[in-house]
Amino acid sequence: MMRTVLLAVLLAIGGLSAVDADLSQASGRSLVVMLADPARAQQAHYELWRRARPQEDAGWNAFIAGHYAQRIVVCPQGPDAEPITLVLHGFLSRHLRRGDYEIADQDALFPPEPDMTGRQVDRPAIDAYTADGRQVAPFGGNNVLDERGILADLDGDGWIERVDTTNYGVDGVAHAEAVTIERVRSEAEPLFAAVINWQADDWSIRVEPPVAGKDAVIHAGPTDAAGRVQSRATMRFDRTSGTWRITEPVPAHIRQVDHRDVWSSLTNLAREELAFPADPPADRAPDDGQTVIDGPHLDGRVTVPPAAPWRYQAVGTDPHAVARFMDKGRSLRDLEAEARLVDTVPEAVWTLPPRDAALALAEANRSPAHRLRFRLAIDDRDGRGPPPVLVIDLAVDSSRCYHDTRTVWRLRSGPDGAMLLKAGIAQGGVVFRDPISVLPVYDLRARPIDPARARQVAGILWWLDRIRSLDRIGERGRSMMSSTADGRGLLRLSDGDSNEVCERADTIWSGAIAERWRGAYGHEEMLNLASLVLLEGLVPRLGPAWSPEAKPDQAGLEAIAAELLANPHLASRGILQRTVEAAGIFVWRHSEADLARLAATLDQNLPPLRTRAQIEAEIETLRGQAAASARVSELYRELFSLEHRQAETVQALTAAISEARSRLAAGSDAVALEAWAVAGRPGWQWALARLHRLDAAAYVRALEARLASSTGHQARAFYAAIAAA
Repeated sequence: MMRTVLLAVLLAIGGLSAVDADLSQASGRSLVVMLADPARAQQAHYELWRRARPQEDAGWNAFIAGHYAQRIVVCPQGPDAEPITLVLHGFLSRHLRRGDYEIADQDALFPPEPDMTGRQVDRPAIDAYTADGRQVAPFGGNNVLDERGILADLDGDGWIERVDTTNYGVDGVAHAEAVTIERVRSEAEPLFAAVINWQADDWSIRVEPPVAGKDAVIHAGPTDAAGRVQSRATMRFDRTSGTWRITEPVPAHIRQVDHRDVWSSLTNLAREELAFPADPPADRAPDDGQTVIDGPHLDGRVTVPPAAPWRYQAVGTDPHAVARFMDKGRSLRDLEAEARLVDTVPEAVWTLPPRDAALALAEANRSPAHRLRFRLAIDDRDGRGPPPVLVIDLAVDSSRCYHDTRTVWRLRSGPDGAMLLKAGIAQGGVVFRDPISVLPVYDLRARPIDPARARQVAGILWWLDRIRSLDRIGERGRSMMSSTADGRGLLRLSDGDSNEVCERADTIWSGAIAERWRGAYGHEEMLNLASLVLLEGLVPRLGPAWSPEAKPDQAGLEAIAAELLANPHLASRGILQRTVEAAGIFVWRHSEADLARLAATLDQNLPPLRTRAQIEAEIETLRGQAAASARVSELYRELFSLEHRQAETVQALTAAISEARSRLAAGSDAVALEAWAVAGRPGWQWALARLHRLDAAAYVRALEARLASSTGHQARAFYAAIAAA
């Protein structure tokens, strides 16, 4: 009775599955047999594993998180012994992460390509059990099969061999890597070893498994950008001697060593100062008739191939002949200009279905090298598509170094039509900003647009969040690149009921997407492609009314602001905040009633927003605590997009309305403006500029008062303003 209650409790908390309750009394031998049954294999594996490692058992859920995608390899041990069963399994994550997106069941989305391992996981762990269920360690601690490793009967003797590559830490050698072949026993039996990399990491391997009438072949050589091995050396089983050998002639970039003691062999090679000739990755395959150029200036970019092959031509003794001959060619600068990658929105984007258009947009903004290495696919396996109504909110800020521009966009697409709104400000950046005159230039626009184009772009943005990528040669870490010219962006997609579909906050790249996109597809890539198709694809097609030069004048801004404040449901809070700011800055009297009406609809009792200083203080309290790393990462993400996120809050809009109403009240009162400017309250620069227009004497008095309490650059600015008054 007590055991029944205990099992029920374990089942309730996720410690066991229903099948586990039946297997807890099973013999080890029967559990090993069950490993071959897909319906019971994982539960049988769990029972075997926890019997071997009871101190590590944290329950069923913890086990399946680190033991998934199982594959069974039965390894015969000769006529007089029972086989050993290997269980290969994923161990890093239940789902496969590529960039910022997770991929469940990778093989279904990315079917294996020729010459690829085709495993569900790149580097599976290996658990081994005897026929009676005892766990053994044939390979010691080397129990992870490399992405190019293989387990198979390679020489037809009935035994299973493991071919793999192993890195060794040898003093004075930056990189030492050997290909090894071992026979699977309770303690693996070494059969062959050869060094393929010494100092430089040049080579990899590819194994051709044996097929009918054809022996296995192990190829070694450099890899191209797609991970394909160009065979420079081969290793085969010699049936005459019963050993593995390197096929003659043996290249200088491989050295067979004593397989019984690889470590000592490598140590001896280090003392002998072994050196391999450099053998860089194989030439990349041509892409769309273009030639890939490698080098410090043209890495991964393309140029037009030469019209004719190179030929020798003597120039004689004329000292000017070389100059005349070379003058016909193009300089490195010409080649660089031709090879420069640029952002592009292909015409097909406007005619393809949105799903296919999203993928076409991504493909068009990849470098040739990136296309060779990474595969892209749309993950539509859940059968979902874009909702009938999509609302896209995009906030884009510049780097604020030389020019400070901040723009908020809203695109609404639905069966009842489409609307595009823009609220932007522009002012001098940190370098050029006048410390006492920082009034921004406003740009407000709002008008209906072509519903078909809006629907196409909205659908593309929805599908951009469904793109997934696969690195053909395994993840080697994320490439990082940044620029002081980079900006920041926040993209939010919502349906017609204001339910969030996705939110992506990341860097807006200053250079071409193809230049910056070096790794897997993630949120950063999605955000930049979305910004590209919306701002460089859609907006220029909407006619001159949306051109950068067509900023509304004061009367136009006031009319648009009146429309938005009278119909606040049309705009995001970020756009409303910019509109409210403009109403206060320009003292639009007609907006007073609209501001009061809008304020009455907002909850005035919400707690204040967290400040940057508060978030940074929390980070400091958690710094160095390993258990708090996830929280610290979350706080840094909050800091990154703090301004964008807070602009969409009720508190920020409430504060903007309060500030605007204060400006409207003081906008024509010279005494109030002078007091505001002298006190240095938030918005004092506006008060000073407004005072300059209303009362020159009061303006000078305010400048003199500020000069008396200022130092450094700001004091010099006040002095210059007094001199110019």
